[in-house]
Amino acid sequence: MSYCMSEKDLKNHISFKNDTIYYHFPKDKGVFKIDKKVISNDVILFKNSSVLNEDMDIVYEKCLGDFIFINIPLDGSAYFKSKYTKEIVDFNVSHIIISNFKDINGLTRFRKNRSLKSLEIMVNKNANDSLFEDISNIKSNFHVLKNHKATQKTLNLAKEIYTFKSNNTLDNILLQSKVLELVFSELSSIKNRDKPYKAKFSNYDKQALEKAGFILSQSFINPPSIKELSRLVSLNEFKLKYGFKYFYGNTIYQTVLNHKLENAKQLLKSKEMNVNETARAVGYKYTQNFTAAFTRHYGINPKEFLKS
Repeated sequence: MSYCMSEKDLKNHISFKNDTIYYHFPKDKGVFKIDKKVISNDVILFKNSSVLNEDMDIVYEKCLGDFIFINIPLDGSAYFKSKYTKEIVDFNVSHIIISNFKDINGLTRFRKNRSLKSLEIMVNKNANDSLFEDISNIKSNFHVLKNHKATQKTLNLAKEIYTFKSNNTLDNILLQSKVLELVFSELSSIKNRDKPYKAKFSNYDKQALEKAGFILSQSFINPPSIKELSRLVSLNEFKLKYGFKYFYGNTIYQTVLNHKLENAKQLLKSKEMNVNETARAVGYKYTQNFTAAFTRHYGINPKEFLKS
């Protein structure tokens, strides 16, 4: 099992050196280092690195305001699970993840024996800025705007920023220009693409999406394909997929997975079935796939959960 710490626990293990924050975890479990740099009134840069001797879960419950986070992992991996949507976001090397946070409420898991290096930029989302006009009405506390492999141009720029050393005023100006270039490039790409929250939904569409949600809650063991679900609720696949994400905060796949795992959790709690029987009861052909999904979702192996 992972070693779990809350954000409050972290404060007991913090130290500072200039603009660098160090977290020395107890019992030689590892070190987390954050280099923080204020780029402008609305932009803060973080260079993160860690070396852990044990799997580490950090639980966050922090109200931030309304921010865009741009995260580019350069080495290692981690994942974040939102408390609100139950969505799991993988932070993989050479990918770029852009998220809208109103508060950080969830769990971040770091793996032992894996050095982690990542570049993170926090941008204050000013709704009056034209760059944010299309994402100013997002209601959820956590919303992933972009998660895919970064372009080589973005990766090169991120690596330059991560290794850049500021020694004087000119260096600071150059660093600022590089960070703002990356921010503008990535946020502009979101602004200019077709976004799910640009779609207009009629009352009929909303009723169809509610029906789709109900169908999945009743048929998660053997769920219909997106094509079949589209036919069942008489809604085209585009509106079904993007509308589902917009109104429910989850993809269709994640919704089905949540139903499977929540049902499995209740079955294991009842002690009426073993792990193999539970896996089959919720629609898994292979127990190892169920075990991996359950462990990732709840942070505990189903066999251990059954014994608890």
